[in-house]
Amino acid sequence: MKTYVLELDGKLAGTLSAVRASSLTISSKENGVLGKAASPGEIVIALGTGMSAAFYKWLGSFGGVRKNGAIIIIDGGKSTRIEFSFALISQIVFPELGASNSSAGSIQVTLRPEVIKFSSGAEKIDLGVYAGTASSWVVKNFKFRLDGFNTNRVYSVSSLTWGQKIIEESQGNARVNLLRTGSATISSLTFSLPLDGADPLRDWFNDFAVKGNMRAGTKSAEITYLSSNLKSEYFAVQLKEVGPYSLKMDRASVTIAIYIEDLSFTAGAAAIK
Repeated sequence: MKTYVLELDGKLAGTLSAVRASSLTISSKENGVLGKAASPGEIVIALGTGMSAAFYKWLGSFGGVRKNGAIIIIDGGKSTRIEFSFALISQIVFPELGASNSSAGSIQVTLRPEVIKFSSGAEKIDLGVYAGTASSWVVKNFKFRLDGFNTNRVYSVSSLTWGQKIIEESQGNARVNLLRTGSATISSLTFSLPLDGADPLRDWFNDFAVKGNMRAGTKSAEITYLSSNLKSEYFAVQLKEVGPYSLKMDRASVTIAIYIEDLSFTAGAAAIK
């Protein structure tokens, strides 16, 4: 069984649950370094709890900070390193949540480095606190809050995606293209709760989206990812300036879709190693 470990700025940063590297163009004549005008493509990693504070801080920068690092792939007594330089975060996907879903949760992060190269790793690697399998949480353990409303009965929340356009710029005779950030986007979010008790949310939707009454106002919201005891907080995603634009009802439930203008991310002490 392979183990994937993230190294960030020369320090181990945690064990990953999955890694995918796409569109890699490697030139053996350049000692494994990308050749001129080559695009190194993306590295997609999946992770849960148990990462370093430095990594979660980078995640919370939402693409504003470049990092150097490596993915260490350990397979039996051998290891391989996928080393990356000047990487930007281009996408973060937070998982769908559901009160009846006992699946393990993970956050998917897409990295866009300027340079990728492969190398052989050390025969023996001391993983310290990161030894073992990747840690995760269960997607039924969450809390959704929307300012001004009782949302204790929300039983499902859709996945949430933040993305940032990455622009490649040719630098004459430089061996690799430089990357710079472009515009960022945030997906919409839907949440569902029982029809009984949803009247205040329906009134907000009708005032805001149907009647166009801006006095109803945008709100702040938060998704909290919890431990199995529902007390320790692993992660929190703060949603800013949210407004409703769609409402669907059936005989038992209401599903509301909201747009999001901005967000932030924090990791709790229970998630950090």
